[in-house]
Amino acid sequence: MRALILSAGLGNRLRPMTDFVPKPLLPIVDCPVIGINIARLLNFDIKTFGFNLFYKPDMIKKFVQKTLANTYIVIEQKLKGTGGALLNFKEFLKGDFIVHNCDIITNIDLTEAIAFHKHHKCLATLVLTKKTGTNFVEIDRDFRIKHFSENENKNFYTFTGCTVLSDNIFSYLPSKASFSMIEVYQTLIDNNEPISGVPIQGAWYDIGTHKRYWQAHHDILNKRIKIKEVKVNYHHYVHPTSNVQTKNLSGFISIGANCFISDNVTLNNTVVFNNSRIQEGNFSNCLLSDKFCINIK
Repeated sequence: MRALILSAGLGNRLRPMTDFVPKPLLPIVDCPVIGINIARLLNFDIKTFGFNLFYKPDMIKKFVQKTLANTYIVIEQKLKGTGGALLNFKEFLKGDFIVHNCDIITNIDLTEAIAFHKHHKCLATLVLTKKTGTNFVEIDRDFRIKHFSENENKNFYTFTGCTVLSDNIFSYLPSKASFSMIEVYQTLIDNNEPISGVPIQGAWYDIGTHKRYWQAHHDILNKRIKIKEVKVNYHHYVHPTSNVQTKNLSGFISIGANCFISDNVTLNNTVVFNNSRIQEGNFSNCLLSDKFCINIK
């Protein structure tokens, strides 16, 4: 199978972090989020990857080409939405394939969704979770999707941002520059086409906001969840190239590469970004560099 990792977003809700690093390259402890998702998809027999890029594309392109031998990269001149992006990969994505949002962290096993998709010959099989998110889905007892909603309901599921698709989907995409796949799915549902949703248990984070990005670190470093692509042995992580002089470290700590933290600094439940020089201050529950300090409430 092949996979398309959607990597073009601006990451506006994560600014000022994304002023310096595009969202796909934001670290989760010791690995960029896009690297985690590449490593994860390799476990599901994905042989070749596609990436759509827009914001700071050269930085992301350099990373993925260093990480993978087989890549198909499209740099968008204008943002096309999740549906418009897919159209650029019509010649690349053959048979059944996976579309995976770049800004999610999960340990959900995709084997069940892939098997369901193939057995039922679906146009699309969306992976669903009971974790709180933003795109909510109602399914019937046969796992057919009834509709999408922006409003949460205890009987609804959250769309994880991971989908197994048939290349027949391209016959149903509108010929316009920019559109969302949710629009396409809703049209197909209205026309009684086989769009399914498979609820699967596991950890899942949409890291598109400061709080959720911080929370993912909190849970991984405190070993509340296990993401096997992130190597964690202790609730304090310090990159081996960093010089940390302070002993005042508490809660969970993640300190990136090439940092200097003086002995006049106190850190608690804090993520420190690469190349930061922190000379003094007391920091708690925050995302930190020498260019910004984002407090998490």
